[in-house]
Amino acid sequence: MASSTIRPEGFIPWKLRWWATFLVTIVNVVFITTIVVLLAISKSNSGFATIPSSSVLQLSFLGVNLGKLDKNSAYSLLWTSFPTLIITVYVLCWSAIISDFQDRQPFIELAKPDGATGKMSVLLDYRQHALPTRWFRAWRNKHRVLGVAILLTFVNKLALIALASHLFAVESTPSTRPADMLLTTTFNETGVDSRTNLASALNLVLATRNLDARFPPWTLDRYAFPQFNSATASKLGTQLAVNLTAYSADLDCITLPDYSSSNTSDETSMTVIFSGTDRGCAYRQTVVVDNAAATEYITASAETANCGGSSRLLLIHGYFDANAANRLSDLKVISCIPSYWKTQGSLSISAAEPPQPPAIVGFKPDGVSTSFQWSSSDLFETGVQLVVALDPTAAISGNTFGLLALNHARKFDPNLRPTSADLINATTEIFQSTFAFTAKSFLLQSTTTPVTVKGASLTQVSRLTVVTWVAGLMLGILFLITMWTIIVGIQSHRAISILKEEPQGLLGLALLLPPPDSTLPNSSHLSSSSLSPASTIGGSRAGSPTGFCTWLVSEFWTRGGYSQGLTFEHIIEANGVKEKIFVAQECGGKADGKRVIMEHPVETREYKVTRDPS
Repeated sequence: MASSTIRPEGFIPWKLRWWATFLVTIVNVVFITTIVVLLAISKSNSGFATIPSSSVLQLSFLGVNLGKLDKNSAYSLLWTSFPTLIITVYVLCWSAIISDFQDRQPFIELAKPDGATGKMSVLLDYRQHALPTRWFRAWRNKHRVLGVAILLTFVNKLALIALASHLFAVESTPSTRPADMLLTTTFNETGVDSRTNLASALNLVLATRNLDARFPPWTLDRYAFPQFNSATASKLGTQLAVNLTAYSADLDCITLPDYSSSNTSDETSMTVIFSGTDRGCAYRQTVVVDNAAATEYITASAETANCGGSSRLLLIHGYFDANAANRLSDLKVISCIPSYWKTQGSLSISAAEPPQPPAIVGFKPDGVSTSFQWSSSDLFETGVQLVVALDPTAAISGNTFGLLALNHARKFDPNLRPTSADLINATTEIFQSTFAFTAKSFLLQSTTTPVTVKGASLTQVSRLTVVTWVAGLMLGILFLITMWTIIVGIQSHRAISILKEEPQGLLGLALLLPPPDSTLPNSSHLSSSSLSPASTIGGSRAGSPTGFCTWLVSEFWTRGGYSQGLTFEHIIEANGVKEKIFVAQECGGKADGKRVIMEHPVETREYKVTRDPS
């Protein structure tokens, strides 16, 4: 046996002593603090560490090429395997503490003044039960602290180790740094004249608005943007952002219920003239209705005179009806006031390899837009309405702008009979895109002296983050383990055990039984000369007051139990060992301080073991 200082409460294994449980508690607190701190940093900084950019190492040995290795594959061991390794070692240490705690339980039961049943003492061995059910048996035996400790051990092995491998994850997050940007185009309000072909802008409107093509470079929805690039070289995919002025247009449209019309006709067609006043501006528009060609008419025009400095965009829509006065039914007359706007905001683009243009990532307006007038706006508004596509077989007659608006209103339902609201919404969107594409193609022109402005460069970096839900589960488990470590340490020092020193192997456990052929309390220690199959386990005979356990083992060896094929379990059941009360008593002198296990109360009796004939 190992020598140790005799304690009033009996021997305590070193794993259950104050310093050991205190050390485990400190480790738990360190784990909890580390996870909480890393989680807080990860939340506030989009991660707590930056993963180096992926690069490939060429591996070779003695001139032989062994292949390539991605550095990130090696780095990933730091946040996958390494945390798992640490938690695995920790779980092994915790399991060792609980193992000693459960092995000490029978000796605590025997130290009770009234003893304990054989089932709860001399036959109690939690190790023979599987870990998932062991905690329930401890709970049923009213060993509550031990039951919870075993359950936490099971949770550690099943969940904590698995969770540790998923505690950290790599996420791609933007990293922003200041950068100088060069604006290479500026707005030239004289960029449109009477010879400007605006059909190209209308073709882009058809592709983007009605056919869902991508917006041209440096345009997005209703906006046109000045071009810019970084003052220094940018990697492919790097996002560049700068505050700039975006240019856009809008329409303020109403339906005119009051108008006048006049017409002249011949054998093949009728010419209808619509006129009236919209918000102080006189308008006049002509529609030629063919007797046999189209079944639907839509005509757009611009009125730029007699409007007090503003202009009007007119739209007339109707269906051919030979019986109507103007040969048009379901007439809708719409008048719109154009306006032009400058909007401050942040534009983000993704750099591309030249000569490819960058892709627009997004535009965030600052919420401040101001209207402006430009000198060529009349030429733009008039020129857009002059573009006409001739198609003698078409069922709908109109200029290109009007047809674009009508088809946009019918984008999701080709058979729709559009209302005035449908036409107003469609016309507004078509006009917005027409101006944006015109500004991009003709008004935003290159400058010989680029303007330097402050911007930002955004690159995607890999950041190591803490997975919130995994951290929450681990913190909960570690908190319970911390509390239970303290409880186990306290109970280990408060509970009295019959052990005076640590038993070593079978021989150490044998010394807990009374020595052979002796009477209590003045028996001698087991000597090496008495190491026979009977005396090693106990060696006493029935009728001697040396304790029931000693007698039982002796009976098994000396009275034919083993030779007759009886199992030890059979003898235990036949003699009712599980229900008998056992207690530890002192033997030998005070200097020895040795305790042995006795049946309580000690009696001299003859126990017979019979074999079941079946």
